[in-house]
Amino acid sequence: MTGWVLDPTAHRAAVDRDTSRVQPEQPVVVTVDPLVVRDGVVSALVVVACLPPPASLVINGVLEILVGDDYWVPQGRNVLLHLLDEPVAQIRLSAPYSAGTWRARVRLGGVDATETDIDLTVTSVPEQPGLAPDED
Repeated sequence: MTGWVLDPTAHRAAVDRDTSRVQPEQPVVVTVDPLVVRDGVVSALVVVACLPPPASLVINGVLEILVGDDYWVPQGRNVLLHLLDEPVAQIRLSAPYSAGTWRARVRLGGVDATETDIDLTVTSVPEQPGLAPDED
């Protein structure tokens, strides 16, 4: 899987982070495939992995498009998923395509297996999505 990865256990990230209050003992990895356009829709697959599995985790994701120099506007529908004792989840974010610069925003909230709070928002590196491989 390519895209961006957030690994708080290593205290590094290849993403722009808005907030991060994840303790080092909370291994959370968020991966997003590159954005693709197919049939007039831009989409990306997001995978969230937590080991050990969290007691409860809410994942909220949405695609955003850049308007002007620094204003990100949500596009499409928010995707919401609630996990209970599950180590891995995936969601597909999608929106009607418009030319421009896009990113994914994913918010995680809940408690890990030791009842420690998880509160994290990550955004992917902005990109201009390309056509899906079968449409090139």
